Amino acid sequence: MPDTTPAEDGTEAAQSGDAKRILVAEDSSAIQDLLQLILTQRGLSVDIVEDGKQALDAIRTQGYDIALLDFNMPEMTGLEVVAKYLEDPAKGPCPHFVAITGDVQGLLESQDNCEHFDRVMAKPLDINEVLSVIGELGRARPEAPGIRPVRPAAGGAPSRSPIEDVGYRFLRWPYDADRRRLTAGAEGYDAVLVYEADTPDDLAPLWQGRGLNLLPVIDLTGRLGAGADFDASGVGGDVAEHVTRLIDGFGDRRAALHRDVARSEDIGDKLLARIHVSGADLIPRLDGNRKGLVGYNLTLAPETVRAAAGKLVGRGLLAADFFERLHVCGNCRSARMIVREECPSCRSAQIEETSYLHHFRCAYQGPEADFRTGDDLICPKCRVELRHFGRDYDRPGTMLVCQSCGHAAAEPAVGFVCADCGTRSEGEAVATRDVHLYRLTRDGIGYLEAGAAFLGMAQQVLRFTDLPLDLVVALNGEARRYNETGAAFTLLSIAYRNERPIAQDHGARQFAATRRLFTELLGQRLDGGAKVISGGAFDYALLPGTGPEAVSGRIGDLGKRIAAELRFDPGAEISVFGPEDLG
Repeated sequence: MPDTTPAEDGTEAAQSGDAKRILVAEDSSAIQDLLQLILTQRGLSVDIVEDGKQALDAIRTQGYDIALLDFNMPEMTGLEVVAKYLEDPAKGPCPHFVAITGDVQGLLESQDNCEHFDRVMAKPLDINEVLSVIGELGRARPEAPGIRPVRPAAGGAPSRSPIEDVGYRFLRWPYDADRRRLTAGAEGYDAVLVYEADTPDDLAPLWQGRGLNLLPVIDLTGRLGAGADFDASGVGGDVAEHVTRLIDGFGDRRAALHRDVARSEDIGDKLLARIHVSGADLIPRLDGNRKGLVGYNLTLAPETVRAAAGKLVGRGLLAADFFERLHVCGNCRSARMIVREECPSCRSAQIEETSYLHHFRCAYQGPEADFRTGDDLICPKCRVELRHFGRDYDRPGTMLVCQSCGHAAAEPAVGFVCADCGTRSEGEAVATRDVHLYRLTRDGIGYLEAGAAFLGMAQQVLRFTDLPLDLVVALNGEARRYNETGAAFTLLSIAYRNERPIAQDHGARQFAATRRLFTELLGQRLDGGAKVISGGAFDYALLPGTGPEAVSGRIGDLGKRIAAELRFDPGAEISVFGPEDLG
């Protein structure tokens, strides 16, 4: 069966939460089936209703931990359901209310709407987000019955920046950075306008909301440095032209992203998309305020950047250029290391350079201080006074003498001391870390423009969260029949190798038409009962009652024959999966 385990964060959140009873109020049968499937598989009790009146009745008579409410339902909207429940003096315990809507910005524009809901989730639903929200709310206690209080940002409303008059829609940080808006994502916003922040890391929550990391960051504080896309703190006069050019550039490049990447919750995909949309490489800079001594030109922790970028380099989507080599503390992993010359014997840094003398008569050599007795030079070995330079002695060079233990040596040892935890390390033993600049490769650009199909099936894993909702429901039914009766089925996954060249030469509409005609012909020529479903980067065909062995030998030739009938060859690559392959 498909991988029905979404990303780790969402799965752990759902399983560790205390929520046991969930109400889903949604008039779409596909979304009903999807939510019931993924939530019941995780041990949650799920009730489904189709309109607002049924939802209100269910909340009044049943004890739910969380209610997922479609904002625009028949009979009564989600907002009306919550308001009527909260106004009822005989109401029972108040569940957590989560709004589901395709018009996030419209919902958030009214504070009256926002105060009724604990979270807002945008359609189409992201399964990992659903599980994460349910897990988080399941661990929290519902508030006492009654209207939820408005939670204003600390410090109250800011004085309005003239930049807000340029004509774009701004997410004003931190005043608009409540959980509802961050969960809802970037829909309805053109840029992030930062009124208060101390470091770029303060804006890291932008990476948790869908698409918020792809908005330009305009800094009014002057403290974000390279973490912002535009520092407007010290700019006088009219900045409208610069802001317009910045926001329009981001918007144009964001629109060119393939939907697979633009909607992805994978941190690697988010990082690739950010590099592309910003129009700049991922550039490191030395930053003494950071324990790791390095920051990047975005609002994401450098440790996260380094881990994600390293994986992308391994996949060939990013190239790494050497920037610097840092020494790292073995105890606390800080890169703020003090390098110093030390005594090879006691490791003290209190060493001084001094001349050493060579007594010709007895051949003794040592620091001048060993010879010095008042104003005279007396050999410590033979006790003869040295009177004449060049005849009795000479000064062939210098040596280092430790003022702590008296040890003398020609060369010092090199040591490190961590400025954060004080751990001392010998130079030969201290660990190092290489820092790199990262830039998109040709494959990285191709992936951003063409989506998962560009990588081919070899790099893709068939994941539950990537499949169309209709296919998830149908596939789950086939799997149940297979487990109960042994009835075979086959799933075909279709990628299109030639999507990019066709779209570049003839336009995206021409490729879409070619793809649509290919799937129509494929559905007609497969055995009866085949269900063809269009997806994002891939299309799918589900063949109930037909095992993969009956399909594998002929599907490749069938695809070629169909392609030969089309004006353009989509380069269809068809992969065959059976029940055991998907188990």
